[in-house]
Amino acid sequence: MADKKKYHIIIFLAAALLYSACTEPFDLGYDESAYSIVVEGLITNESGPYYVRLTKSSPNFTFNQTYNIYDDGAIPIHDAIVVVYDNTGVYDTLVPSPKTKTYYSYYYDTIKNEFDSIPFEDYYAQSSDFGYYQTTKIEGVAGMTYFLKVLFENKEIEAECYMPTVPEIDSMDIEEIVVKEADGTKAWVPIVYFKEPQNEKNFYLFNIGGGINNWSYSILEDRYLESYVNGLNVDDGEHPDWWATNYPYGIPEGTMKVSMQSLTEEGFEYYRGLIEQFNNDGGIYSPTPTSPINNLSSGALGFFRASAITSISKTYGF
Repeated sequence: MADKKKYHIIIFLAAALLYSACTEPFDLGYDESAYSIVVEGLITNESGPYYVRLTKSSPNFTFNQTYNIYDDGAIPIHDAIVVVYDNTGVYDTLVPSPKTKTYYSYYYDTIKNEFDSIPFEDYYAQSSDFGYYQTTKIEGVAGMTYFLKVLFENKEIEAECYMPTVPEIDSMDIEEIVVKEADGTKAWVPIVYFKEPQNEKNFYLFNIGGGINNWSYSILEDRYLESYVNGLNVDDGEHPDWWATNYPYGIPEGTMKVSMQSLTEEGFEYYRGLIEQFNNDGGIYSPTPTSPINNLSSGALGFFRASAITSISKTYGF
């Protein structure tokens, strides 16, 4: 009987320790006031204005579920000084983007500067200004270099990015192909045709938009491209299975638009780092996720990009 009583005491103590371990708060040592500035900037060869978005990234960030896809829940930064200038000496002090007039279109057709206009009455547009600043006079031209300076709360961030040229897309088609070898999943995918310069090293980003659950970009370097690309499946680039929501599974109808954007090698490696994070399964054999190397100073997150863009659309009806 004594041994049985001792056994019960041991079980009770073990249960008490387990209970206390599960209920007592654990301090991870984070400074709740600490944050990093996140910069998302894009200058293109299309007509402006161009936009720079500033938000905060902190350990206690939580996604705001009260908004829909117009608002990703990021904490906007207001009252920053944002300047963009080029290598010819043109300086442009950005102004806050008009509130309720612009929303971030990351999940949709991002062909024009990743933004679109929506009606003033749209409820979700009135929820926040999202931390956007827009240019007033600078022009994006392929072959030029652009510089960014951000001043906020004694923080100073600088970046620069050259805008490479991009070939014109001659034509586009759409074909049904296997997009997932593991189970033979098929989808209708855009096929593009263009001349590829052979005397230089080029990097490209393709986007067709339309998906809301996956990153809709595919990146590609020209290492194995011929002088004339006679039908490139835009799904051949590196991507985190973006066909899952961006490609139609049935016979396509309507208009499909493909954007081909130039990248610097630094930009290509940044997006490759993001893709590696998306594709990390979190297993014990996977590397610990780290922030992709970017072109921003002072420990800021994100990327300041300058890209030339060429686009093509095709309407399909059956």
